[in-house]
Parts: sequence; C-alpha cells; structure tokens
Amino acid sequence: MAKPQTPPAEQEHHRKAFELYASQGYGRSYEKVAEALGVSVAGVKKWGRTFDWRRRLQERELETARQIADRTLQTTITDQERYHKIVRMAVTKLAKAIAEDRVKLQAADLDRLIRLEDYLSQSREGGLISGVPTAEKLLNVFAHLCMADQEAIVRQLRGPEGVETAPGSG
Repeated sequence: MAKPQTPPAEQEHHRKAFELYASQGYGRSYEKVAEALGVSVAGVKKWGRTFDWRRRLQERELETARQIADRTLQTTITDQERYHKIVRMAVTKLAKAIAEDRVKLQAADLDRLIRLEDYLSQSREGGLISGVPTAEKLLNVFAHLCMADQEAIVRQLRGPEGVETAPGSG
C-alpha cells in the first residue's frame, strides 16, 4: 500500500503569490498572478489548490468583515453615548438656568429635552445599528416635539369652537 504524500510546505514565494492573488480584489485570477510573477498559469493553479487559496481568501474576507462590523458597532455605541451626554448636559444646564431665573424658558423646553433623551434611550434599547440617530435626526425629533407643543398651545388658544380667544378671557 502506498504511503499518502504529505503536501509540500508553503514557501515564501507561495505566500507572496497568495498575497498578490488576494490583493487583486474581485477581478482576481491565476492568470494575472502568473503574468505578474513570470511563472506558468498551471503552476499558479497548482499552488492555489495545494495551499487552498480560496478557503484562505474566504477566511480572510470573513475576518475583515467581522472587524468592520466590530468597528461600526463600537462607533455606533460611542456616538450614542456622546448624544446621551449632550442631551443630559443640556437638560442639566437648562434646569439650572430655569431654577436660577437666568433664562426665561418654559418648562416645556425641559420637557422636550427629557423626551429627546427618552427617544435616545429607546433607540439604544431597540437595536444599536438600526436605531442610531444622526444629529439631523435628533434635531428633527426635537423640532417635531416643539411643533407638537406649539400646536397644542394654538388649539388651547382657539377654544372649543376653533375661534381664537385672548388669553385669560376664555
């Protein structure tokens, strides 16, 4: 019975050929590697089979995708934490300014910021990637909260028949 042959050890020129193959992107081919290295296409194909370039390439691409996903997730978490800090700081400053009577704002402004922070909390709990608000989205949510409050005030001023009444006369 014949003894199974052990595959040859990968040498430096094999590793360089694989790196060249991997670096070609989606248009990669054994022919391009052979041309670049000045060797036969058949030889490059044999190296590809012997050293399992396709499996190695797939593993490398999966690892790269995993690293990108990890970085994206970390960036997302960092952004959310920064938004929370900004909103909490704004809430604290506004509450202090109102308490010290330095700012003539309505309590509704504080309420809006609290609701904005609540929105951010729900985004975080609802899924980091799909729920990540951009700064523009945060401003839109805040503007929407302000508009809803303004519409409620206008409805109160108009009274039950939709006729505008002077404050204190209704």
